[in-house]
Amino acid sequence: MADPIYPYVALLNLVKLFTTLSAIPETYSPLLLPLYCEIKKNDQLSFEALKNCKEIFAKWNNGEDDVEEEVVKRCMDMWLTINGEDYILKKPLSSIPNITRQEAETNDYVGESELQRIEFDPITNEPIKNPLGNLIIEEVEATEYVGSDDDHR
Repeated sequence: MADPIYPYVALLNLVKLFTTLSAIPETYSPLLLPLYCEIKKNDQLSFEALKNCKEIFAKWNNGEDDVEEEVVKRCMDMWLTINGEDYILKKPLSSIPNITRQEAETNDYVGESELQRIEFDPITNEPIKNPLGNLIIEEVEATEYVGSDDDHR
């Protein structure tokens, strides 16, 4: 059997410390997911991690001030990784990720002359350099198709 990527002791320390922002700062939160996956592989570590998360969730739901929102988010990620489903909080988080907080006007960043539409060939999926290159515009009289007399009613 191959050696585990992360030693058991290191993962155990993570389980003990992942809810302590002074030990593992918020900037490291995005890097923790692979470690959560390793914790999931060990039943004892998973049990301890979920136990810690339940304590954090209980404090959060009771409105205790000593629980930071980032810690709750970490526990939500850990819970989802191990259980495969979200934990339903009674007290919602103040900021939900992936919500548009402001709309931006593209012209503030890119000039109108710099914008261009890219179309792709439906067969090759390659970008078409001049999508209107084979467009033929022809002027026609509408009376050629719609008669002005009453015979076409």
